[in-house]
Amino acid sequence: MDYTSRATAKTPAHIIFLIDISESMAQPCYGQPRISVVTRALTEVIFHMMDMSTIMVGNQPQIRPRFRVAILGYNEQVYDPYGGFVSIDKLAQTGVPTFQPAGETDMFLGFQAVEKLLDQFLPTVGSAPAPLMPAPLVCHLTDMEYNKGNSPLALVERIKSRATGDGPVLVENVFISDSALRTPISSIESWPGVRSEAELQGSFAVELFRMSSEIPATYLDTIQYWGFSNIKPGSRLMFPGANPELLKTALVTTGSSGGASRQSTYK
Repeated sequence: MDYTSRATAKTPAHIIFLIDISESMAQPCYGQPRISVVTRALTEVIFHMMDMSTIMVGNQPQIRPRFRVAILGYNEQVYDPYGGFVSIDKLAQTGVPTFQPAGETDMFLGFQAVEKLLDQFLPTVGSAPAPLMPAPLVCHLTDMEYNKGNSPLALVERIKSRATGDGPVLVENVFISDSALRTPISSIESWPGVRSEAELQGSFAVELFRMSSEIPATYLDTIQYWGFSNIKPGSRLMFPGANPELLKTALVTTGSSGGASRQSTYK
């Protein structure tokens, strides 16, 4: 229960990307729609996971299925273009889906879809060979505010209570906004992370904080290595994505942590 399991072809890491695709995600972010920034960053992290999963067989590169990825978009309904989890070698062939922002933001509905996916997957974890599969990670990308449906907080707490042999399900929130932090980030390298609600402004930012898991100790080295070099123990899995570089760093961190350390041996 300490998040030490590593991703291999036999025990792949399961990651769910839950993406807010409501109308507000069409608003500009550094000269392009927010959803375009998200799609580009997500494409980069998929390539990163492919690279981490590639071994040489003879003279030919071979992508091993060390990750299984689900990509869900939500607004007033949920879009699941791949029908659940797909292995990274298959995702390499299809690419990241393109979502068109529209409608209102029903965050509760999005996390309901996450829970359904976990209901299908988690019963199979007990039959995994040793070592255990890494605990699943849910990476939620949003511009923060929901304007339809119930608060997702209680639902997310239930999701985070779902335990595996490696540890409970982890929930990460990446907020595409520059208004959540009371103190703007001067540099990625010096930012210590979010450790208390007092560092945030606005009720939606506080709710995201409460929804976010604490960063496991075994994740800290990888997170620090990939850009957030001053992140402190006790920080939450809650990262700003207010500009393309921050968003890319947050997502690469997701694709490298816990079950897929930069020091892992590819198998």
